[in-house]
Amino acid sequence: MDRHSRSSTFGSTSTSLESCISSLRSSVDLLSISISTLDTGINDFPRIAHLLSSTRHFELLPEPKVTAALQSLETEVGPQVQELLRRAEGSVNRLERREYALRSKMDLQEVRLQQKPPVKPRATVRPVVRTTATASRELEDRMRSLKARKERLAYSVERLELEQERKERQVRMSMGFGLQNHGQSLA
Repeated sequence: MDRHSRSSTFGSTSTSLESCISSLRSSVDLLSISISTLDTGINDFPRIAHLLSSTRHFELLPEPKVTAALQSLETEVGPQVQELLRRAEGSVNRLERREYALRSKMDLQEVRLQQKPPVKPRATVRPVVRTTATASRELEDRMRSLKARKERLAYSVERLELEQERKERQVRMSMGFGLQNHGQSLA
């Protein structure tokens, strides 16, 4: 081989090698870009895996068990509500009777005061008026306290009724949810 043919062979080989090297560099660059894209894509993989994992939020219960729980709730809370209602009604009735008795007493005292002949010395008249006014104020204060007690009892009864309704609704919802999911699993 002569020198000219060697240099041309070397020149064509070097050109060929340069093109291979440039192709290899572009492949490496493309691979680096792909790796960085994959890194950003799978960087959040543990969080996504946690988000996509299924969590059991509700437990399906058989209908007899739900019915038994509902009956248990009714037997547990029902008598307490009935007792509170009975107490509240009794208290309201007592308060109404007491109010009626106090009003009657007040009317009777007013009539007695009106029928009494006026006493000449003023000093003796004032204590009677003060006593009547004081008694009237005491009656009014007592009526206010009894009405406040009546309102507190009514509020207590209402709160218990709402609690019972809420518990019944929870049981119905859990029973409805269980039946709904049971129907879906059969389909």
